[in-house]
Amino acid sequence: MRLVSLSWSHRARVCAAREALACVPVERVLCELKARGFTILLVEQNFRFAATVADRHYVMEDGRIVDMVGAADVAQNLGKLQAYLGV
Repeated sequence: MRLVSLSWSHRARVCAAREALACVPVERVLCELKARGFTILLVEQNFRFAATVADRHYVMEDGRIVDMVGAADVAQNLGKLQAYLGV
Protein backbone atom coordinates (compact mmCIF):
# COMPACT_ATOMS: atom_id res chain seq x y z
CA MET A 1 0.00 0.00 0.00
CA ARG A 2 2.98 2.28 0.57
CA LEU A 3 3.72 2.21 -3.17
CA VAL A 4 0.19 3.33 -3.98
CA SER A 5 0.30 6.09 -1.35
CA LEU A 6 3.63 7.37 -2.65
CA SER A 7 2.35 7.32 -6.21
CA TRP A 8 -0.67 9.40 -5.32
CA SER A 9 1.20 11.84 -3.08
CA HIS A 10 3.92 12.51 -5.68
CA ARG A 11 1.43 12.70 -8.55
CA ALA A 12 3.25 9.94 -10.41
CA ARG A 13 1.77 8.81 -13.72
CA VAL A 14 3.44 5.41 -13.71
CA CYS A 15 3.11 2.78 -11.01
CA ALA A 16 5.02 -0.51 -10.96
CA ALA A 17 3.27 -3.15 -8.88
CA ARG A 18 4.52 -6.44 -7.51
CA GLU A 19 3.92 -8.77 -4.56
CA ALA A 20 4.16 -5.91 -2.06
CA LEU A 21 0.50 -5.18 -2.86
CA ALA A 22 -0.62 -8.72 -2.05
CA CYS A 23 -2.03 -7.66 1.32
CA VAL A 24 -4.68 -5.36 -0.17
CA PRO A 25 -7.49 -6.01 -2.66
CA VAL A 26 -5.09 -5.68 -5.59
CA GLU A 27 -7.67 -5.75 -8.38
CA ARG A 28 -9.61 -2.89 -6.78
CA VAL A 29 -6.45 -0.81 -6.27
CA LEU A 30 -5.20 -1.40 -9.82
CA CYS A 31 -8.59 -0.54 -11.32
CA GLU A 32 -8.70 2.66 -9.25
CA LEU A 33 -5.22 3.68 -10.38
CA LYS A 34 -6.12 2.86 -13.98
CA ALA A 35 -9.28 4.97 -13.72
CA ARG A 36 -7.15 7.87 -12.45
CA GLY A 37 -4.98 7.70 -15.56
CA PHE A 38 -1.97 5.80 -14.20
CA THR A 39 0.15 3.61 -16.42
CA ILE A 40 0.67 0.36 -14.52
CA LEU A 41 3.40 -2.17 -15.15
CA LEU A 42 2.19 -5.39 -13.56
CA VAL A 43 4.53 -8.36 -13.63
CA GLU A 44 2.29 -11.27 -12.81
CA GLN A 45 2.41 -15.03 -13.34
CA ASN A 46 -1.27 -15.52 -12.50
CA PHE A 47 -2.76 -14.97 -15.93
CA ARG A 48 -6.36 -15.37 -14.75
CA PHE A 49 -5.86 -12.40 -12.44
CA ALA A 50 -3.86 -10.32 -14.92
CA ALA A 51 -6.49 -10.84 -17.62
CA THR A 52 -9.05 -9.03 -15.46
CA VAL A 53 -7.05 -5.80 -15.20
CA ALA A 54 -4.66 -5.61 -18.17
CA ASP A 55 -5.16 -3.78 -21.47
CA ARG A 56 -2.27 -5.67 -23.07
CA HIS A 57 -0.37 -8.84 -22.25
CA TYR A 58 3.29 -9.15 -23.18
CA VAL A 59 5.00 -12.53 -23.29
CA MET A 60 8.70 -12.54 -22.44
CA GLU A 61 11.30 -15.22 -23.01
CA ASP A 62 14.92 -14.82 -21.97
CA GLY A 63 14.36 -11.14 -21.19
CA ARG A 64 12.84 -10.30 -24.59
CA ILE A 65 9.26 -9.55 -25.57
CA VAL A 66 8.22 -12.28 -28.01
CA ASP A 67 4.50 -11.55 -28.30
CA MET A 68 1.76 -9.10 -27.34
CA VAL A 69 -1.94 -9.83 -27.07
CA GLY A 70 -4.50 -7.10 -26.47
CA ALA A 71 -7.24 -7.65 -23.90
CA ALA A 72 -9.87 -7.83 -26.65
CA ASP A 73 -7.90 -10.60 -28.40
CA VAL A 74 -7.30 -12.91 -25.42
CA ALA A 75 -10.20 -15.28 -26.19
CA GLN A 76 -9.07 -15.67 -29.82
CA ASN A 77 -5.47 -16.37 -28.75
CA LEU A 78 -6.15 -18.54 -25.69
CA GLY A 79 -4.47 -21.62 -27.20
CA LYS A 80 -1.33 -19.67 -28.01
CA LEU A 81 -1.25 -18.10 -24.54
CA GLN A 82 -1.72 -21.49 -22.87
CA ALA A 83 1.18 -22.86 -24.92
CA TYR A 84 3.39 -19.99 -23.71
CA LEU A 85 2.31 -20.65 -20.13
CA GLY A 86 2.79 -24.41 -20.43
CA VAL A 87 -0.80 -25.31 -19.50
